[in-house]
Amino acid sequence: MLATWPWQDALAMLTDLPSSWSHTDENVATLVDLQTYWLSAEYVKWTTDAAEAKRAAASREKPPPMPLIQPVARRPRAAHEAAVRRYEELRSRAEQPDESAHRQWTARELWAHISGSV
Repeated sequence: MLATWPWQDALAMLTDLPSSWSHTDENVATLVDLQTYWLSAEYVKWTTDAAEAKRAAASREKPPPMPLIQPVARRPRAAHEAAVRRYEELRSRAEQPDESAHRQWTARELWAHISGSV
């Protein structure tokens, strides 16, 4: 149907779509964030030589208990700001470890951290 419309009418119809942000949209944005994280990690593996790996291991910097995935996908402003706040909170917690970080997380605690309901 859109193929038979003049392009200006089709563009006007598409730009007038409601700008609601659904759970599906957030899930897709999260998948983009995860893919970007994975590709960055793979790139580091591809380009790191053995000497660099030994120096990194000798520095003894302990990685955070869970991956810190930076929000990079395009989101509405409010959703992006909330994702950045969650990321910054997790990053600050990883930089200042406490005793609770050494215990095993329950599935509910992990879900609360991921969904930002903490």
